[in-house]
Amino acid sequence: MSVAYLLIAHGSRDRRSQSAFAALVEQLKPHLHAATAELPTIGIAALELSVQPLHQQIVQFVHQAATQQTISHPTLVTTVDGPLSDLYLFPLFLLPGMHVREDIPAEVAQAGTLLTTDCRLHLCPYLGGQPGFVPLLRRLFSQLPASQRLLLAHGSRRFGGNAPIEAIAGRLNATPAYWAIAPSLAEQVSQLTAQGHQQLAIQPYFLFPGGITTAIEDEVNWLQKQFDTAQFQLGRPLCDAPEFIALVLDWLQRGSQVLQ
Repeated sequence: MSVAYLLIAHGSRDRRSQSAFAALVEQLKPHLHAATAELPTIGIAALELSVQPLHQQIVQFVHQAATQQTISHPTLVTTVDGPLSDLYLFPLFLLPGMHVREDIPAEVAQAGTLLTTDCRLHLCPYLGGQPGFVPLLRRLFSQLPASQRLLLAHGSRRFGGNAPIEAIAGRLNATPAYWAIAPSLAEQVSQLTAQGHQQLAIQPYFLFPGGITTAIEDEVNWLQKQFDTAQFQLGRPLCDAPEFIALVLDWLQRGSQVLQ
């Protein structure tokens, strides 16, 4: 019997995001091996935009582990060596929205009803709630010296959905901006430059590269032309930070230890 980890992301059709997610697991394996003195069993799954719904991905992961098969599902990238006694599921999400609070727990519960083995499922806290996350963002902003910081998130239309972003931005002395809702990046930049800020650091609050991060780059290039006296510095997706692997590793260890 063995323990395994399953990281759950939102899911994306963009191959850059898919590749970055798979690469994250490969980077984690040697660190987990060094920390646990065991070869880690770790896989990935997607809540949306996958061939199978999440609960079926979980069941497949567990059952194929029990029959000592190599998991070959497009979103499950690992090889397992025996039946699982415990599977720790980690939502790779930045905010405690509906996916984290409702959708993923429901999928995990449904998977539990379908399992034909004795594997115990443990749903762990989401990534963005970890204590090391704000320090990570603070270090990233320190690498983008400017008179004004902007934290750019996707944004939610649900009541109270952006409160966590506003709280994080406040701790970082940054101005929140949103990609999908107001106030947009352009609106915040216009307001800040009107106030006299000419050096602006923009840190995207996105885990992986993809269509949105490319669109953000295009937007910043456009803003540079519109505000030609300003200087813009654009940060990279969070997965590119050297400290990101250590943060995720700490998250995995904290989650599995708390639930043991």
